[in-house]
Amino acid sequence: MLETLATSASAATVAILGGDDIVYGEAFGMANPRDQVPASTHTQFNIGLISKVFAAAAILMLRDDSLIGLDEPVIAHLPEFTMAHPRHTLITVRMLLNHTSGLPGTHAAMTASPWPKPSSSAPQA
Repeated sequence: MLETLATSASAATVAILGGDDIVYGEAFGMANPRDQVPASTHTQFNIGLISKVFAAAAILMLRDDSLIGLDEPVIAHLPEFTMAHPRHTLITVRMLLNHTSGLPGTHAAMTASPWPKPSSSAPQA
C-alpha cells in the first residue's frame, strides 16, 4: 500500500473489523497534500462509483429476505421521498438500481464547493 501511495494516490485508510468492532485502523498519506494535512482514520473520502455496489448489495439482501420488492415504488419504503412532479410516485427500487428513474446525477453536487466563490460582480458592502 505504501508503494501505491508514493506513486499514484494521496491518501488511504484501512479498517479491519472483528464482528462489530474495528480491530485495526490506520491512515496513510495526506488528506490535503497542498496544505500538508495528514489523513486520519476519521478522514472522509468520496468513494465514488463503489457506493453503488454497496447499495445494490444491501437492497438485494433485503429482497432476498422478502423485506423489499424490486418493482415496488420507492415511496412504499421511503414515504418522505417527494419531488415537485407527482411522477416520483412511480419510481421503483429497480429503476434506482438500473439508473432508469430519471433522477439527475449527484456528481456535481458532491464536488461543488459549499461556499460561493468571490466574484467581481458581487455587491459591495
